Amino acid sequence: MSLPNGESDSPLVAFNTKQTTNANWGREAYLLGSCNAPNAKVTLVKNTQLRSSICAKKVFVSTDCLFLHHLPSGLLPGPGNPPKSSGEDEEGSSDQLAVISDYALDQNNPNPFNPVTIMSFQLPVASPVSLSIFNANGQVVKQVANGQFARGRHQIVWNATDASGTHLVSGVYLCAIKAGEFTAQRKLLLRK
Repeated sequence: MSLPNGESDSPLVAFNTKQTTNANWGREAYLLGSCNAPNAKVTLVKNTQLRSSICAKKVFVSTDCLFLHHLPSGLLPGPGNPPKSSGEDEEGSSDQLAVISDYALDQNNPNPFNPVTIMSFQLPVASPVSLSIFNANGQVVKQVANGQFARGRHQIVWNATDASGTHLVSGVYLCAIKAGEFTAQRKLLLRK
């Protein structure tokens, strides 16, 4: 298998596993896409470069792993496209890393989903955040985040389970966020 020459030459791949022990990414791996291993410990070994999402029971990261923001394609370091040091000029960086000035709760992705979805939100300042999932009867089925979050963009992965770990039935759910004085809601559709 040849290594990618930046993202533009590489397909996005989703890895799904029902393993309950370990899922290991080997040395010098370039990960584009998503890794869903909700019952396993995912280990990223030395020099792994990641531009994807991971849903796992636990994630262990060894030294020298590179996590990349989801910026426009073609920016993944690799042969022919090495990472820039922090001292180098980055053209267009102000467009790519826009200043966050508002609170926001994005629509979950994917939606509809089965069995995992990602909820994204942004904070213009560090804030206490409560992110809860409600059923159609207005009952809280799970609080997926509760605590202090730094300024910036955040992602929370939900695997369609309630507070006891039981998998929920198909239907419409509501994701509600409270961050300081900000509140917002999004409908989530779980299909089995």
